[in-house]
Amino acid sequence: MKADGFSASSESDNIVGAVPIPAQFLKNLAHSASESSEGQYRVRPLSKWNISPEQGLKDDFQKWGWEQLEKQQKSVQAETTNWKPVYRFENTAQGMSLRYLYPDPASGASCVACHNNLEALPAVVKNRENSGVELGKVWKL
Repeated sequence: MKADGFSASSESDNIVGAVPIPAQFLKNLAHSASESSEGQYRVRPLSKWNISPEQGLKDDFQKWGWEQLEKQQKSVQAETTNWKPVYRFENTAQGMSLRYLYPDPASGASCVACHNNLEALPAVVKNRENSGVELGKVWKL
C-alpha cells in the first residue's frame, strides 16, 4: 500500500492504496455485524453530525441517548471525558430490546483535522442547515 500511495480516504473504493476513513470502516463493520447475527443484533453508527442522512438521530431513544452523552462531555479540552454508555430496555415490534449507545470520540489529530475540514464543505453546510443542526462545529481531541 505504501508503494501505491497509502492514505485514508472517503473515496477509498476508487483510489489504489487507500483505506476507508474510520467512519466508513465503522459503518461497514456495523452493516456486517447486523447481517451476520441473524437478526440478534442491529448495529448502526449514528450521530447528529453525520453527513449521511440515514445515520442521523431518528427516534426518541437516539435523541435521548445523544443528549445523555453530550452531558458527559468535558468542556475543557485538556480534560479527558470518562465516557459511560447510555442504554435502556424498550418494548419493540420484535419484543423487548436493549438499546445501547456509546461514543466514538475523536482520538487522533488526523480525525479532528478531517472532521474540521468536512465542516467547511458547502454540501456539509447545506446538510447541517437541512437537518437543523448548528453550523460551525469545531472538533477537538
